[in-house]
Parts: sequence; structure tokens; C-alpha cells
Amino acid sequence: MPRSVDHLVAVHELARRRVAAGVPVWAETINLAGVFHNDAMTFVQRRDAIVERLRATRWYRNDDPYEFEGVRDIVDDHLAHGEDVNEFYGWWDELYDLANYARVAITTK
Repeated sequence: MPRSVDHLVAVHELARRRVAAGVPVWAETINLAGVFHNDAMTFVQRRDAIVERLRATRWYRNDDPYEFEGVRDIVDDHLAHGEDVNEFYGWWDELYDLANYARVAITTK
């Protein structure tokens, strides 16, 4: 799910429809600021803390556990087992794009 022009247009349209319906632009906000760029933590500590926080969200809990490359699949099968930063960030980009479509804001700073 690359961040293409089509992706940006689609998520902007979703946000516009939410505003028109009188609901907030974001359905949920996930705050990862305390761990995502925390240099006092090792990669594994950051990875595990991020996965733990993601699993505690309404977005994760309400997701279909059998959906291929859905939230649970990406978190449980890929992010939770990322062996290094590059592997983790590759899947992170996929999750972040899913979050945009689900109107879930993820803050990392």
C-alpha cells in the first residue's frame, strides 16, 4: 500500500466525508511518542513496547483476525517479530497506510 497520489486522495476523501458527517477526522489516536524514537531503549525494547501499545487499541481489537495483511496480521506476524529496524520499518509503512484508511492517527513524535 504505497503512499501514492491515489492513496493521498482516498484518505483525504475519507476525512472530508467524516467532517461532513459531523464526526472527528480521526476515529482513534495512538500515541507512540514516548517509545518510537526513544534512544534509551534498544530496538527490541522499542519494538515490543510499540506492539504492546498497538494491541491495546480499539483498532487492533476490532480487526478481523483472519484478514490477510490486516492490522492483526501486520502487528502479530510481522512487527512483533521484526529482526531489525529495516524489517520493522518496512512493515511499519504498511501499517501506517492502513491506519490512514481506518482514520487512525499514529503519533510518533
